[in-house]
Amino acid sequence: MKNQILLVSDTHCHEFPTFGSVDSETGLNSRLVWSVDIFDQILEYGEANNITTLLIGGDIFEVRGTINVKTYDLVYSKILSFLEHGWDVLSIVGNHDQAVKSGAIHALKTLPMRVVD
Repeated sequence: MKNQILLVSDTHCHEFPTFGSVDSETGLNSRLVWSVDIFDQILEYGEANNITTLLIGGDIFEVRGTINVKTYDLVYSKILSFLEHGWDVLSIVGNHDQAVKSGAIHALKTLPMRVVD
C-alpha cells in the first residue's frame, strides 16, 4: 500500500470574538473550539483509513507574534494526540505562525512535531 498523507492548512486557531461565545463551564471561546476540533476529525478519518502521517501546510495560528495561552495549549494537546496514536506530524511555517516576517522566530518550534523551515 502507498504511504498516504493527510494535509490540512490554514486552521487559524484563535479566540475570535466575532460570531463566537464563551462557554460558561470551560471558559473556552466557541470559535477556538471549532477551529481545533478539525484535528479530532482528521485523526478519526486517518485512523479509519489507515493513514498515519499529517502534513500541516502552515498558519496553525491566527495572530502573528502573539498567541493566547489557551489557544497554544489546545493546539499542543491536539498535536500530541496524533503522536500518541503513532502518527508522524510535520508542519510548514505559515506567515501567521511567524513572529517576524523573516520567519526566524515562529510559534511552531516547541510544538511536538517536525517543522520544515
